[in-house]
Amino acid sequence: GQLLGGTGWLDFVVAETTTDASASNLILFALMPTHEIPGGSIIQFAGLTGSTTSSYDVPAVGMFSGGTWTQDTGLLELTLAPSSVVPAGAFTNVSFPLGNPSAGQIAVTPTVAAYDSGRTEIRAAKAASGGPVLGGSGWQALSV
Repeated sequence: GQLLGGTGWLDFVVAETTTDASASNLILFALMPTHEIPGGSIIQFAGLTGSTTSSYDVPAVGMFSGGTWTQDTGLLELTLAPSSVVPAGAFTNVSFPLGNPSAGQIAVTPTVAAYDSGRTEIRAAKAASGGPVLGGSGWQALSV
């Protein structure tokens, strides 16, 4: 699809609250798009593989009118409520609970993209800085 109003993201950061195997883990996303993302758009977080959380329909909460979590593909899609926007040039924080793997895996680095309500890409996929997440090994990855 054609990108509307810019190429994507100034920044996208991911973090997690625990690295313990089988633990309930809050995945924290900080989004900073190049241009505002309007209400009704779909924010897609991909690459969240290995979670023990089963697929389900995400209920409306906060700035989102709902969405879907798909376990086997590690795909989280959240739809912005019609009255909500993700502003340009400022961080918007989103958190989502996922179960860590029961056995350690190589931790993953998710991507973020945004689509309009017709599923045309309006912000290209960007890999997260920070993280990785969902390793479930009890060890925190360090950068030096």
